[in-house]
Amino acid sequence: MTQIQRIFLTRAQHSVECAVEFLGLREGRMALPEDALIRSQWSTEMAKPTTIKIRLNSTADTGFFYVTKKNARTMTKKMVVRKYDPVVRKHVEFKEGKIK
Repeated sequence: MTQIQRIFLTRAQHSVECAVEFLGLREGRMALPEDALIRSQWSTEMAKPTTIKIRLNSTADTGFFYVTKKNARTMTKKMVVRKYDPVVRKHVEFKEGKIK
């Protein structure tokens, strides 16, 4: 066994001992399976992204659209922006729609 393997094993044993002590699983108390201890220490779920992609459709009914991002947590209502539509060669309102 190499020195690196020994260090890894001692760290792993230490983390399990800390979890046992934290959960109060010392003498005479209810015991949990080992995989429950490991699952309680590390979470595999990632955070949800704050921004989502949206499609801004032209209200001039030209079929032209922009794709952009918006923060769904701070902007809860539908986005309406005045932008340039090259088909009609004017600035018109663009309303938020879903990306298909």
